[in-house]
Amino acid sequence: MMDDKEFGCALVSAGLIGEADLQAALEERRLAAPRFVFLWDILIRRGLISQVQVDEVLAALQNRRRYCGACKIGVLAPQITHEGERCGRCGGPISWNMLSSAPKEDWSEETVLMMEDAPEPVREAGRNRDSVLGKFVLVEEAGRGGCGVVYKAWDLVLGQHVALKLLRATSDTDPEAQRRRLKDLLKEARNSIRLRHPHIVPTHDAGRIGAEFFISMDFIEGEPLARPIHRARRQGAVSPFYENPSRYLEILRDVAFALHHAHTLAHPIVHCDLKPANVLVDTQGRGYVMDFGIAQSTAQPPSEETARNGDIQGTPAYIAPEQVQGERKGIGPWTDLYAWGAMLYELLAGRTMFDGQGMELLFSALKEAPKPPLARARASGQEAIKQIAALPYASALESLCLRCLSKTPSERPRSALEVATEIEALLGTVRKGEAPVQTLEDLPWNPEHTEPTVRLAAGPAITIPPRARQKDPDPAEPVPGSVPEGGSAEEFLGRVIEQVNRMKPAMDSLELVDSRVSQVELLRATRRGLIVFHQERSMDVPWSQLTPRQLVALARDVLQLELPEHLRAHRLQAAVDRR
Repeated sequence: MMDDKEFGCALVSAGLIGEADLQAALEERRLAAPRFVFLWDILIRRGLISQVQVDEVLAALQNRRRYCGACKIGVLAPQITHEGERCGRCGGPISWNMLSSAPKEDWSEETVLMMEDAPEPVREAGRNRDSVLGKFVLVEEAGRGGCGVVYKAWDLVLGQHVALKLLRATSDTDPEAQRRRLKDLLKEARNSIRLRHPHIVPTHDAGRIGAEFFISMDFIEGEPLARPIHRARRQGAVSPFYENPSRYLEILRDVAFALHHAHTLAHPIVHCDLKPANVLVDTQGRGYVMDFGIAQSTAQPPSEETARNGDIQGTPAYIAPEQVQGERKGIGPWTDLYAWGAMLYELLAGRTMFDGQGMELLFSALKEAPKPPLARARASGQEAIKQIAALPYASALESLCLRCLSKTPSERPRSALEVATEIEALLGTVRKGEAPVQTLEDLPWNPEHTEPTVRLAAGPAITIPPRARQKDPDPAEPVPGSVPEGGSAEEFLGRVIEQVNRMKPAMDSLELVDSRVSQVELLRATRRGLIVFHQERSMDVPWSQLTPRQLVALARDVLQLELPEHLRAHRLQAAVDRR
């Protein structure tokens, strides 16, 4: 039997009655003791509360809740009819269930409302209550790392897929190891939230839900760069690089630009664990850097713990000599350039620089010079590799690779931008060598057009992006602005890219060289062009497809950027053409 005083205090705490009302009702209940009368009967008769409110307070005190057996959800706000309380979703009858005995597959009413527009696989996954974590529905596991598990998840609030990295606090984990993993996850969240670049996986949110620490990032369809490398080895090939050199050089170029962004922040960030497993390649062949879990900020002194322990952090096959020495002050942008060179080496040679495991690799990184990667590739005896390795750009790539792998940081390239620029220049030579027998100069741009695959007179099939006919430069007058003269068109276009990625604006129309597209959203900008959303799908629009007038309008009117006076529209177009 429910205690009158406990029930009455719950009513007062909920603000349904006042203290004086409770005392008067208790007195009437005492005087009516010979007769069997409940306190709530008196309160209902006095018009102070309703039967629905009585049921809600009793349910809270008895750890019960309304439940719809048809919808398999808890019902927080029932529909009141002449037949009694009904489920607001299906109109069916509801019952009161003990919380501890609720079915495992149930959803809360709020979750049901947010999930109604989700894809069917998400709704199916959500029927398992263990797959619902706060506002996230875990759809499937996407990968595992040293810091946690990554899931393809659905964000119920944003209504989109995200990559959700979780650090699960389990009781059987060594407390010190758990502490280090948590610190790495927090460091990754704090670092990556500062990094906004087209070739760094964007981070949306980070926090804690119950005992679960999480980072929510863009979910990008693709695979780590390590996967095609390993796949090629399993299939008996030396390296995927020789099947499509330009594709993999573009990925490495994207990575170098991303590193340059991280290295040139007000408080520079050094990744410290760059490797193929931490480079994501999307379905369009774009590269993204991810996992900044052990990254270091060169603007901040090392913590006392780091300075005291001198821990070696990184992956042995890609670790720089200064990391092996464990001296925090020796780590800088040059450290990431070494790891970048190690990735290029693996693509050229088909294997990592040194053989062995663990300490053997660390010792080799300190003492040994890597063998020339092309010589190791030629040793396979495959004719296609011999042909590509003999080309002029191959020796230039090998030279850049070995410069990055110098034991002395000062002998490496000066910056990631210098590396990206060299790769961009080499790509021109590579693409000329891959030129198709037919030309595509007169191919009109069409949103429905699929990039053609052509076979060379000699060599593998490659994908060639369409190129539109170029119109004469627009002789527009200089646009007034307050930015002083001196910045280059390339630098200004970099600001355009950054602003598009920050604003993601919608436009009534986008004027192209050969057509006009109406009602578009600019989802992302890269060095190659825009990714726009139009007619329920996304599509790529190369910068070269925008007219000079549209470039100026986009920068000035949509992105609210002030153009330097010396930058005419045709100069912006020329900068685009160089990209």
